[in-house]
Amino acid sequence: FFDNYEFQQLVVSVQAEGVIQPIIVRSVADGNGYWVVAGERRWRAANEAGLTEIPAVVRNLSDREARLIATVENSQRADMSPAEEAVAARDVLTDCGGDKSEALRLLGWSGVKFDARLLLLHAASEVLNALTERKIKLGHAELLSQLPSDFQTATLAKILENGYSVAELKSRLASFALELSKATFDKTGCNGCPH
Repeated sequence: FFDNYEFQQLVVSVQAEGVIQPIIVRSVADGNGYWVVAGERRWRAANEAGLTEIPAVVRNLSDREARLIATVENSQRADMSPAEEAVAARDVLTDCGGDKSEALRLLGWSGVKFDARLLLLHAASEVLNALTERKIKLGHAELLSQLPSDFQTATLAKILENGYSVAELKSRLASFALELSKATFDKTGCNGCPH
């Protein structure tokens, strides 16, 4: 997701100063061109600004290495949405062979943030899109991700229509949900479950 106002500010900066930090690229398999690995926003801003040349570092990278570099760089952007962070957490964890401590090291995140972002992966795509487009807040998405998918999309429509705050949504969900802590069955298997 590229916020148009922020992107236009980057274009103005690139027009005035050029691209200061080189992008990272790798050769296309057939040798005719390059794939942008890291720095897509800078590359797009340079195109928009009419630049025909920008600084780039060419690296010989495997698909896995390229994906990891791109994901780690993107995760360090201040404007990365939580939905994008959720995908980044999953991708880095996968590329680290499931080694959570290595994924945390590469991302520079706390375990709490990492786990919270992974739980967002249970959100319906409509919820994640609304979060990325800043139509709802992170708290909305976290609450919605605990619901079955069909309830998520129906509830999202009501949030957008009525402008419910996170507190109002939490209150409404509490009116028909039961607290797990009050359940009389063995809850051991519930640890880590987003529902």
